[in-house]
Amino acid sequence: INGSGTYTFSGQNTYTGATTLTSGAAVANNATNPFGTGVFNLNGGTISTLVDTSLGNSSFVIANGGTPTIGGSHNMSFGSAIT
Repeated sequence: INGSGTYTFSGQNTYTGATTLTSGAAVANNATNPFGTGVFNLNGGTISTLVDTSLGNSSFVIANGGTPTIGGSHNMSFGSAIT
């Protein structure tokens, strides 16, 4: 995801590939695996949630020099470590 827009993920996501957030915003509007289950590369941008959610990605990787923001007013639990 790269751009100034906001991408809202609703419904259970069965995508298993890698996702990279470079800029813009990825918003979870689903309680289970809104961003799929593959590697989530956080190079920048913002991830947030509109509902309490559990992220089931296999890993979360912050790139060298990456400055992602985690926002929102709901609980967001990560299913694996952020490295």
